[in-house]
Amino acid sequence: MLDKLLKEQPDDAETLSRLADLYLAESRPDAAEKLLKDALAKDPASVELVQALAEVYQAQRRDDDAVALTGAAARAHPQSLELALAHAGTLVSLKRKNDADAWFKTMLTNFPREQGVAFLYAQFLSQNERHAEAIAVMEEFIARQGPSVVRWYRLASLYELAGQSDKCMALLRRMLEVMPDSLSACNDLGYFLSERGEHLDEADTLVRRALNNDPNNGAFIDSLGWVRYQQGRYAEAVELLQKAVDLPEGREPEVLTHLADALWRTGKQADAIDRWRQSAALAEGATEERERKIREYCLRVLAQAEAKKDVSVTPSAADKKKPATQP
Repeated sequence: MLDKLLKEQPDDAETLSRLADLYLAESRPDAAEKLLKDALAKDPASVELVQALAEVYQAQRRDDDAVALTGAAARAHPQSLELALAHAGTLVSLKRKNDADAWFKTMLTNFPREQGVAFLYAQFLSQNERHAEAIAVMEEFIARQGPSVVRWYRLASLYELAGQSDKCMALLRRMLEVMPDSLSACNDLGYFLSERGEHLDEADTLVRRALNNDPNNGAFIDSLGWVRYQQGRYAEAVELLQKAVDLPEGREPEVLTHLADALWRTGKQADAIDRWRQSAALAEGATEERERKIREYCLRVLAQAEAKKDVSVTPSAADKKKPATQP
């Protein structure tokens, strides 16, 4: 089939890339390399062909060749954002962190108005726990190119990852002043308030506003479940959080942990332990700090449960309202 397509469209990059993949699957890397090199000789600026050949090199553990290829293509065509991004992707995937950092800076210089470049560089820095630098990249880009709801939202996310929750929530409030129907901002602000156990009535209103407009959104359902948890309405929290987990996008460590905590509070210890185990397994090997902390929490409460000690589940705002026990 591919051979027929190749005869009909001998220079089609997608067909050539698929044929190269087939050669690799057949353990014929030399054929894949020759095919793509010949094609690139005719069309050296083809992003798809460059990426396909880089993948052929990486499949053979020729990482230096992959980096050299994508770098040369990007430098030969300095106006091509796509080739620049392809080189960045190669460096990041191969964990060449120093080279990736330097290349992102070059991209910021070459494409100072490209929002996507600033977003990707900030994401790269944040994932490597360089939160202050990630925030600086976004703040400088916004100062240079002007604000927008999308840019503010990305900056708010970086504040949250850096643990700067006050700045995060202040920016989300500012977003809602400009765009009061922003579902993501409503949900995130409501969730952050619930995380802090503060202004739970407001958190409830904000999350339900988002959920009313998108009733099958797993993140929104999880947020409302966590508001209910903080309110001490644990049975309702279980119902909502179970619904979130049952959605395709719901089997995330954080959602499973929320459900486990609520299950424990309602006396369903065995089910809670099962969910904590699932969450810890999913978060194993996590690169993001938030998921690593979730795994640490799950392993800690599991150890307490197995040792038949008091299990220190996440405290709720309702706990703080309970009267102190008389001696």
